[in-house]
Amino acid sequence: DMSITSNVFFLLLASVILFVILRISASRAKKSLVPRGLRNLVEVLIVFVRDDIIAPNLPEPFSTTLLPYFLTVFFFIMTANLVGLLPWGHSATGSINVTVAFALCTFVITQVVGIRAMGVKSFFKHLLAGVPEMELALGMKIFLIAIMLVIEVVGLFTKPIALAIRLFANMIAGHIIIVSLIGLTFLFHSLLVGALVTVPFALFVFLLEIFVATLQAYIFTTLSAVF
Repeated sequence: DMSITSNVFFLLLASVILFVILRISASRAKKSLVPRGLRNLVEVLIVFVRDDIIAPNLPEPFSTTLLPYFLTVFFFIMTANLVGLLPWGHSATGSINVTVAFALCTFVITQVVGIRAMGVKSFFKHLLAGVPEMELALGMKIFLIAIMLVIEVVGLFTKPIALAIRLFANMIAGHIIIVSLIGLTFLFHSLLVGALVTVPFALFVFLLEIFVATLQAYIFTTLSAVF
């Protein structure tokens, strides 16, 4: 079944919105060196990602080479999160399928960059945590190699799993709280509960989600750079 689901639709919508915003900002950058308005906002975010997220966590030349990927991740996740807050909107990042796809992209790039930087032999050798070079009895070496290999391989996959679950859980949690607050009105069959409890608290959580939408893009990008 290749029909367009709500997740696919809102991911496409986020892509179109992001493309238009960045295209407008790029065209304005060609006309003037002085950043203003929308271009200024985009430029501030790009410099923030470059200087405060990527540069402290990645040495050259990787920070420059991988900057387009991290910028894409940051802007796309932030836009997808914010689109979900629009009326009749849906946060695609509230689906584990979407967050797993993002995490897999980071996982693949991490392994490819690691293999290219270290070489195939050294990359797989580090999975043994230096046990072959230790002065140990053969039986002990085999025992430690078996343990360390399992630990290191599991460690490779726990990082993308943590990325996927963290983004998914944080985005879905706010939606669940808002739905629960709205449900109180129907549970108690009281307009008073709706006016004094549901509306104020739901509005507060909604405003908090605007902050969380940007924060989760920052966290995902930062953890990807660290990994």
